[in-house]
Amino acid sequence: MSSNVNKVFEDVERRRVSDLQWVLSDPRGRRVFQRLVDILYESGSDRYEFHAGRRSVASAIREEALEASLEMVSLAHSEALADAEKIRGRIALAHAADAEEREKL
Repeated sequence: MSSNVNKVFEDVERRRVSDLQWVLSDPRGRRVFQRLVDILYESGSDRYEFHAGRRSVASAIREEALEASLEMVSLAHSEALADAEKIRGRIALAHAADAEEREKL
């Protein structure tokens, strides 16, 4: 392969990494990234091949993101866990409020 062709491939790779770094640099991008990976990793049906394919796509996306920025992928994961904990807390409070309202009836 010629050196010019190699330069094109190297440029494409740099842009790919740069794009992922940009997406992962913002909390909104990290949330979207985490949702995509979570959706692709979901399973729960007997359609094993379909889910195995989704998991393989998720693994590829995650691997690329890890190469671009391990720190930001770790941050995305931590933020997703923190968000889930906040949501669980809000749901618990909502259940308690519902129970109080039912008791008043």
